[in-house]
Amino acid sequence: MKSRITRLLAAVLLIAVLSAGSLTAQGTGPEREVTLTAPDGLVLHGWLSGRPSEGPVPLIVALPMRGRTHTSYDQLTVELVGRCRRDSLALPYLLKLDLRGHGKSVAGDSILVDYRDMSNDEYCKIPGDVAEMIRLVLADETLKIDTSRIAVVGASIGANSAVMVTEHFAPIHRVVMLSPGADYRGLAPSPALEKYAGKVLIYAGQQDQYSYQSSTALAAMDPERISLKVFGNGDHGTTIINNDKDAMTYMLDWIFGGW
Repeated sequence: MKSRITRLLAAVLLIAVLSAGSLTAQGTGPEREVTLTAPDGLVLHGWLSGRPSEGPVPLIVALPMRGRTHTSYDQLTVELVGRCRRDSLALPYLLKLDLRGHGKSVAGDSILVDYRDMSNDEYCKIPGDVAEMIRLVLADETLKIDTSRIAVVGASIGANSAVMVTEHFAPIHRVVMLSPGADYRGLAPSPALEKYAGKVLIYAGQQDQYSYQSSTALAAMDPERISLKVFGNGDHGTTIINNDKDAMTYMLDWIFGGW
């Protein structure tokens, strides 16, 4: 009887650990998959690149645009590796996510979601999802992540979510918002931006009218803390940094400069 109870308790503990999340090595590639089960049963997916070094390692979290997946930040991965090799810097960890309803983050136990028909209430779960993914990665002490050097980069709806993550997870040192909006699907960043004490960099294309107007208003909230960089085209979100090498370089200079 005692052994049966012991086995039952062990099974319950295993289920609890699996439901909380896991980091899984993906073959011999440079990225490992991160999975986390949200409170509503949706399994969230992310991909973590980088490796432990002798000292604490920074973490960059990347949130895609609506309709895009983690692969929209593949160019950021390439640029990070090249920069760190060239300048003999420790390579930061990069956590690229498939947001709720996107890519692989669409199914779970008795739940199926798709960004094309998600309600605003569903979209508003994204910042909390991201905060829990960050906590999951930080819980792995073997990674040696420097909790004083965490940056979140977001594009479009991911940009709004990026600063809103700080309401759920305070120790984020810097936030990059690529083409934010005043309100995307119920995600309005102004209240979070007003409360956030860290530095913020905003990118906007001048011909991307809604985002340009939104970005100008957001940056005006605190010009000493919020930097705005405007590009004379209509590029939106990750398209800005993927199409313009100078934009990518400036963004990385800004992130690394704060560390």
